[in-house]
Amino acid sequence: MEKKLFEQEFKGYWRERDSKGLPAYSGIFVVQSFYHDRDLGKVSMNDLIYIGKADNINERVRIHEKWYVWKKELKPGEQLCFSCTPVPKEDRERVAAALIRANQPKMNSVYKNTFPFGTTVVNLYGDYPLLKKKIVVENPEDE
Repeated sequence: MEKKLFEQEFKGYWRERDSKGLPAYSGIFVVQSFYHDRDLGKVSMNDLIYIGKADNINERVRIHEKWYVWKKELKPGEQLCFSCTPVPKEDRERVAAALIRANQPKMNSVYKNTFPFGTTVVNLYGDYPLLKKKIVVENPEDE
């Protein structure tokens, strides 16, 4: 299988209340929990909950059937937060699979233990504190 390299920039953070402002492009989105300590003026990103893919990130997040499940993962005082990166439709499944395999988000099940693509390298830039910066995922059948 073909080895492929992807350079992905994760852009911005959208809190749950601002999620209607997520971009409408094709790509991958990340659902995270965060806590905002107003007294200290600090935000801490806590847990990687889910990695998803969509033709239109804004629409997919807005109508996603797992909102209730994501919210159940929050600890007292936490909120949901989203980040995303554009990925062309033809590469979306592969990049999402590599991110899931390497980062093991709580609420994903597919691709946590399998990877049906050729060796995939993903270098990440931008706003993504809970994701690994450089990912290399290999398909055992390639060896």
